[in-house]
Amino acid sequence: RASKRPKIRGGGQKRSMSLRLWEEVQKVSWEISMAKQAEQKAIEIVMEYEKRKGRNPLIVSRRGVGHDIESDGRMIEVKGIGESWLTYTWQSLYKNEVECLNNNPKDFYLYIVKFKDKNSDEIVGFYIIPGIDLKSKFRIEVETYGIRPVSKHSLKEFSKDWE
Repeated sequence: RASKRPKIRGGGQKRSMSLRLWEEVQKVSWEISMAKQAEQKAIEIVMEYEKRKGRNPLIVSRRGVGHDIESDGRMIEVKGIGESWLTYTWQSLYKNEVECLNNNPKDFYLYIVKFKDKNSDEIVGFYIIPGIDLKSKFRIEVETYGIRPVSKHSLKEFSKDWE
């Protein structure tokens, strides 16, 4: 869904800056949308794979349990990637996913579905990493932090006109 360009009053430097900011916001929004689409495609592929293996997969991602699919005792976290191998050098895991891995290393699996690129449905790699191997063969590092609480009220004093 494309959003409308903002109405920018005035001209010169301010207009140019506002338009550039809007274009950057649109680019980031598109990238997030593409990542969500890749994730959804990957979940569908993993569901089909699990069924072909004779298992009974169930999507549980909306429950916040630290994985996307439960399949006959397997806790499966799915990542869909459309990034180039040149820049795909790390894989993010949310805190609840790492907690699930730490609490259930024998039942946790990370499935990575690698697509040709961000716009492609072509699968160029399909990887299944058992939790035991994730813990022993990879480094699990804290890469990001979050700020809380974030609300309209807590951000009110920092509000700025972006134009």
